[in-house]
Amino acid sequence: MELLIKALVIGIASTLLALAIRQTVPGVSLSLGLAASALILLLVMAALDPLLQFLREVIALCDVSGVYTGPILKCMAISILCTAGASLCRDAGQASAAAGIELAGVAGALYAALPLLNTFLHMIGEML
Repeated sequence: MELLIKALVIGIASTLLALAIRQTVPGVSLSLGLAASALILLLVMAALDPLLQFLREVIALCDVSGVYTGPILKCMAISILCTAGASLCRDAGQASAAAGIELAGVAGALYAALPLLNTFLHMIGEML
């Protein structure tokens, strides 16, 4: 909850400041938004460490192979990073760059999931 409040305060404060100075110095307004986004991303990354530790414990308790869990965790990381990057590009008025980042994220997630898909296809093939 504390993380959410910090992120909200940083986001709202930077937005209000950016709106106040946008008319006079547009470049600083964009830089302020980028700095606030980077700070919020750092806060979120710090909060993800306990989540990753929990996932590792669950994986160890369930005795699930890394062949299954590795691609899922990679896809989650790709999703988070691409969403943040595309949002920053959209805020800067670069919709085409945001679309490119999203497309690269989809391709990266599919590539990261290939070992998992390969394993499942082999399992299905053995059942038939």
